[in-house]
Amino acid sequence: ESHTYLTAADLADPSKLMPINPDRNCIGVAHGQVKGTGGGKAREGNARLTEPVCATSTAVTAVDDDLLVKSLPNASPEARDALKTALNRALEDPRSARHFNTPTKLRMFLAQVSEETGGTLVREENLNYTPYVIKNNWGMRFTAEQALRFGRIDPKVKRDMKLLLSLANQPVSSVPKDRLGDRKLGLVIRDRLGLKTKAEIDALPNHAADQVSIAGHAYGDRYGNRPGVGVDADGWRYRGRGPIQVTFRSNYKAASETTNERLLPPGHERVDYEAQPELLMEPEHAAYASVAYWINADIGGTMDRYSSGPRATQEGLIETVTKKVNGGQINSKKRKQEWLRIGAVTDLGNC
Repeated sequence: ESHTYLTAADLADPSKLMPINPDRNCIGVAHGQVKGTGGGKAREGNARLTEPVCATSTAVTAVDDDLLVKSLPNASPEARDALKTALNRALEDPRSARHFNTPTKLRMFLAQVSEETGGTLVREENLNYTPYVIKNNWGMRFTAEQALRFGRIDPKVKRDMKLLLSLANQPVSSVPKDRLGDRKLGLVIRDRLGLKTKAEIDALPNHAADQVSIAGHAYGDRYGNRPGVGVDADGWRYRGRGPIQVTFRSNYKAASETTNERLLPPGHERVDYEAQPELLMEPEHAAYASVAYWINADIGGTMDRYSSGPRATQEGLIETVTKKVNGGQINSKKRKQEWLRIGAVTDLGNC
């Protein structure tokens, strides 16, 4: 049987490992492939990413339907309309506009929310992770036994684990540079999960992921979440939702405050996302909460500070913002592809 080795970003993307999105964080969404990024065009795109961040005096004062249709073609009209309203409310607010009011800033926001939800905008986090992704992402929060007990294991996962283990057992000098990330995951399987042989992997019992337990251990007892495991525990209640995957009680609370103070139109009923986290599954509130999170995280300010540096590149800017969005570089490759795609299909790349 022939196998194709996947990159580390691909292995974190469930659409590469299972028919429907097992390890990504959007239920039922298989990420569409960005067209025009293969071969020479991929190299051209990579070259553009190394170029300096665009310096512009062009001001964005409003977002229209055409921009969002081109940027987010997979989103429903209702979701796009809700995002347009939330963004325009932010652009009208003097305290909030600076986070979205240049082509580069708006392009970044759209690229990040497109990657986070497969372009659909309204999704909640799917914690259908494999043991090695759990241990890689939240190593100190899960013992090896817990990662193997809570993570999804099936024949396809076992096959991927054996491929990764084979890379871990090769000398690093013999592994192609673009597969070093895969080798790192193989080391997680071998050294942190304690699975030294393919026979040990084959012997693992098959079972579905225990997503409630994963949420409790991954998200409990931090950022306002109380410790505990269960459907009523904070880790599960405040899992990722909406275009930017707002996570943790403190972020839900802060999103409520910013939405009420800056974004809601006059006369709109005040919201309490901390008390009703499920509201973020509705297009209107998903949009408001994600725009509020972007403001609260000072991502516009982060972009300004990075871009003012002498060696600022587009790629570096994406990586800087990605760390603010999810704490690491999960699916960084896809975020860069979305940045390039949106720049190509809209005027946001012509600054």
